[in-house]
Amino acid sequence: MQYFNFRKKVLPSTMKTPSSDLHDLIQTLSSAEKRYIRRMALNQNTSFLKLLDAVSSQEVYNENELKNTFASEKFVKNLAVNKKYLYDYILNSLVQFRKKEEEFTILEGLSIAQTLLDKELPDQALKMIKKLKNKAKDLGLFTIVQHLIDLQKTTLNSSAKEKEIHLLYEEGKLNQTYISNIHEYWHLYQKSFFLSLNTKKLKTIEFQNAIRLQLTNPQLIDISKAITLESQLYYFQSKAILYSAINEKENSFDHQMKYLEIIEQQPKYFHRFSNQYLLVYNSFLTYALSQGKQNLFEYGVQQIRNMNQLSNFKKSKNLEAKIFSISHIQEMNGLLQFNQLETGLQKLNDIKEGLEHHKNFISLPHRFQLMYQAAYFHFLSGNYAEVLAWIQPLMKFHKTDILQRLLQSARLIHLISNFEQKNFKKGTELIKSTRRYIKQNRKLYESEKALFIYLKNVIDAPHLNKIKVQSMQLLEQLIELKNRPNEKKLYETVNLAQWCEKKVLSN
Repeated sequence: MQYFNFRKKVLPSTMKTPSSDLHDLIQTLSSAEKRYIRRMALNQNTSFLKLLDAVSSQEVYNENELKNTFASEKFVKNLAVNKKYLYDYILNSLVQFRKKEEEFTILEGLSIAQTLLDKELPDQALKMIKKLKNKAKDLGLFTIVQHLIDLQKTTLNSSAKEKEIHLLYEEGKLNQTYISNIHEYWHLYQKSFFLSLNTKKLKTIEFQNAIRLQLTNPQLIDISKAITLESQLYYFQSKAILYSAINEKENSFDHQMKYLEIIEQQPKYFHRFSNQYLLVYNSFLTYALSQGKQNLFEYGVQQIRNMNQLSNFKKSKNLEAKIFSISHIQEMNGLLQFNQLETGLQKLNDIKEGLEHHKNFISLPHRFQLMYQAAYFHFLSGNYAEVLAWIQPLMKFHKTDILQRLLQSARLIHLISNFEQKNFKKGTELIKSTRRYIKQNRKLYESEKALFIYLKNVIDAPHLNKIKVQSMQLLEQLIELKNRPNEKKLYETVNLAQWCEKKVLSN
């Protein structure tokens, strides 16, 4: 007789993974927010703050490690419950912490006005609603204005005059027009953004024509159709993106400047549009660099760094990390373009300290770019031991669309630096693995082929006189190759000719 085991088996792939939500939330807290949370907890049972410290200490959330390390602590016994309690407690504390922000003040006032209505005090509620509406309109918070208008409708009674009802109707109608207008321009911006992405990927005539067709949209021809400040911001962002996609850099730059002017003329909007403002300034810097406008470029870098000093600018660890990474990435690009190698080397300590200070708040692409730039400045200076110290951690990264070009260049300078450090024993294998990695993703450039042949010949016969001759021959090849249109992309991230010239001169 055959027997069957009907007991349910839990396979490893179906086991529930412990949530990292609490850890992710804690990692976003600024020092000021943490101080406030602790101050709020002074009159309560503070044992759960030990959990806050324990989770804070982990760079990557690991629940098993947490249980083992803090096995004697009470919070471990009911960890899931305590995690949920602390998560909710932090969120409630953050709400209290942000009450000084005007948007939160208005939302709190809305709740108070509703309470006054519930207590059947419509006159008091109406006074508050009118004040809050003026504040919300001034900040362009039309969705909140609509909530206040809807609440105001409930204050009307049988004694309300016809004129009063009509005015409220017209006010609501106009406000809904504002909301609809913002919604339309937000949609236009999203369409423009994804359309430009496709154009940059495919570079086909079809998509180029689609961009030009989008630019003929009536809402993108006439700025007067954007009737709110937020709509105007979407208008200028959309056009800047579209012009950039078809390589009309001057037009794109003009629209970026108009976007920045609107925000700078209305400081009260800094808080709401901090991220967008920073990203537009990043595009501004890219344009200034592409046109060789050094003074404009340096002004833009300083403007980004000054953002944290603006009283209305949104304060957050993520944003501070973006300001650090974008300003330094762009500054290093500029120093490279304007041949200020020594200045770039002096900046590397700032980059190292910033990477440590901002840690997980720096995005992977930004962290990678900063580390690659540090390695590359050392590479151009002939500090090959430093190159390897910066570049080695990047070797663990694998294929991603965002980083692919830099990953390939990183492997090239890793190979050359090992060669310069006379690591000939693993040289042949490094040549093979570097060639193999690049060929998996794209065709080899002629410059790379010449480099691999040169390195293999030197490793096979490392005689000084032969190396000098071979280095000069390679330099001649690279100087000719780097001016070919189909080789230029390689030289944007690693200038093999510059390295080879330095090598020839040093010999």
